[in-house]
Amino acid sequence: MFEKASRKKLRFNVASVGVLTVEDLWDLPLTQLDKLAVSLNRQIKDVGEESFIANKKVPEATQLSFDIVKHIIDVKIAEAETKKLAMEKKAKREKLLQIIEEKQNETDRSKSIDDLRKELAELED
Repeated sequence: MFEKASRKKLRFNVASVGVLTVEDLWDLPLTQLDKLAVSLNRQIKDVGEESFIANKKVPEATQLSFDIVKHIIDVKIAEAETKKLAMEKKAKREKLLQIIEEKQNETDRSKSIDDLRKELAELED
């Protein structure tokens, strides 16, 4: 798909930005990509309106453009979900480490003074 786009020198006309290459699409926010996909999808549907006498075919460049934009949207959504899950995992890990530290502090506080002095003396050796 991307090889075909590069061979055809496919360009995307984005209203607020201008003409973009396939590589430039990766820098667009999801909201702009969504607008572009909706526009391309509308073009595909307009060509495909029902006719019983004319066999209308969607231009290859339009279909390819839509497929590329849709793929980039899917990848960006998957990356955002992966990042979200990683952040949640990191937060959970930090919370567990904090609880472990608190439990360790409780354990240390429950030790007798003699035990604490022995541990201190062992550290000084």
